[in-house]
Amino acid sequence: MERSLSGSGTTLLNENQLHDLVRVAGKDGTREILEAFWESTEGLIDLMRLHVSNSDTQSAASTAHAIKGSAANVGAQSLHEKAQLFETFCRTQELANAADVEAIAELFELTRTVFEQELARI
Repeated sequence: MERSLSGSGTTLLNENQLHDLVRVAGKDGTREILEAFWESTEGLIDLMRLHVSNSDTQSAASTAHAIKGSAANVGAQSLHEKAQLFETFCRTQELANAADVEAIAELFELTRTVFEQELARI
């Protein structure tokens, strides 16, 4: 099952993937994995902001690629998709801008909230 924002059709969380992670790592282990994900992704978003402010599209693309991969690993589907789109724009030399990074940052925070709610529910 996938959790969506009410009425938006945006899938934030692949619940099956989170439940599988809990089955394998346990609830405490999953919390540790997610804490590492939150911490590293916050740093990557800050790094992406820096790359965009420096007009360094290739480094911004590489950073987005890292976010894309780690988001996919934990089941953060929308974050994965948004990072993939950002990476593609950067790799094709389209100008990434600060608004794009802030949209990823906002989606990250929303995703974190939904994950925490779902993990508490399990």
